[in-house]
Amino acid sequence: MWTPQPYGRIHSFLATPPGPGPWPTLFLLHGGPFLHDRDSYDPRVELLTDASAVVALAVAGVASTVTNVLVITVVQQHTAAHLLGRVMSAILFAALGLFPLSGAAAGLVVDAHGSGVLFLATAATLGAAFAFGLSRRSLRDG
Repeated sequence: MWTPQPYGRIHSFLATPPGPGPWPTLFLLHGGPFLHDRDSYDPRVELLTDASAVVALAVAGVASTVTNVLVITVVQQHTAAHLLGRVMSAILFAALGLFPLSGAAAGLVVDAHGSGVLFLATAATLGAAFAFGLSRRSLRDG
């Protein structure tokens, strides 16, 4: 689709969810001509135009945030002061340093099985971690 502007036309792609509009607007910006999106299937666009996937993504984001805060708090409360720096650096390395690998793994899962499987696996993992935390008296009672 070409959008006329005072300084020329801008090339863009438009993807809409099924059903009648109006829909919320989301812009997926790319990094310039060398990363130009193709006029072809893009799993990111499909994910963002599927309302159930957006809701699941929001729930997973909130659950992840709450879980991260709770886990870090418990770790800091139950770690000896002289080991806290080492323990926190190991956790941050696992969370941030290994993120590219987890992103690649998630991409492979979505390509092979669709985004629904990834959301279910994420929910199951977070649920299991939460249940484990509740099952430990020392973590539950503080």
